[in-house]
Amino acid sequence: MSWAYWGIVIGLAAAVVMLMACIRMLSANGNESQQGSRQSADGSSDTHPEAPIITRRAA
Repeated sequence: MSWAYWGIVIGLAAAVVMLMACIRMLSANGNESQQGSRQSADGSSDTHPEAPIITRRAA
């Protein structure tokens, strides 16, 4: 195969790897911010407390 073919294949593989890395970083940052908001919601200085989530299941 030609060098151009392998260049395209390697470029596409690198793009997929970078996309997966970006998604992991964004999801990790989202989890940290959610944990931080949960911790601040537990404090007494929170002016807008979150309502508890109630789920019901059928018997």
